[in-house]
Amino acid sequence: MPNFPKQISLVDIIDSFDESVASKPVKLFNLLDQYFDISPYIPLKWHLEYNSWNGRPHKYSLKSSLYALIIQRFLSIPTTKFCW
Repeated sequence: MPNFPKQISLVDIIDSFDESVASKPVKLFNLLDQYFDISPYIPLKWHLEYNSWNGRPHKYSLKSSLYALIIQRFLSIPTTKFCW
């Protein structure tokens, strides 16, 4: 009997993506950082305000916070508790 390759459906792709995001969320951030650099799109004023001396200290950088918000919108996550 011939051995036919398995046909991949969109559901399989989405399921494997969800599994990889759930099991290795850092990998998704690394891929974003490698292939989609948002640094040129962040205005200098945002950097200055985010890092101002009289503001509160931040645990995460501005770039990583914006990545988390982009992922939240992309995956349609309704809450921010997943991001922090």
